[in-house]
Amino acid sequence: FNNKVICDLVEARPAGIIALLDEESIRPGDKSDVIWLEKMSQALATHKHFKAKQGPSDRSMGEGVFMLVHYAGDVTYNVNGFLDRNTDTLFKDLSRLMFKSSNKILKECFPEGDESTWAGAAKRPPTAGKAFVTSMQSMIELLNTKIPSYVRCIKP
Repeated sequence: FNNKVICDLVEARPAGIIALLDEESIRPGDKSDVIWLEKMSQALATHKHFKAKQGPSDRSMGEGVFMLVHYAGDVTYNVNGFLDRNTDTLFKDLSRLMFKSSNKILKECFPEGDESTWAGAAKRPPTAGKAFVTSMQSMIELLNTKIPSYVRCIKP
């Protein structure tokens, strides 16, 4: 099973899971986890690795959940709280607080709290989803610079 199809499903723009989550998180007006799930279900309805309830008469899945058909089996996600966690600005506020600390070590550990480096940056803080995708891309770039070694183990 090639896991790239799942990664693309999660990361794709403009209709991947994280892109749709970010869009729902920043749009004005009433928003909710259920509305996000409905939009995601419509956008990804034909994707063979995505499953969600298809209308009120569909009893194959519970309310407020979607499923990814994954190499390890079907993985079910409950959408409750996704929007709140995605727009949590605690990290940016915490970084700013730690950078302003008189403790030199704390200041060095949180250079992203330096507001003078924020000029020209996006007005909205990055969402948790965007931070996740960026982190995964950095990890893949790092892994691609390495030469894999395999250890063969023989069980008696």
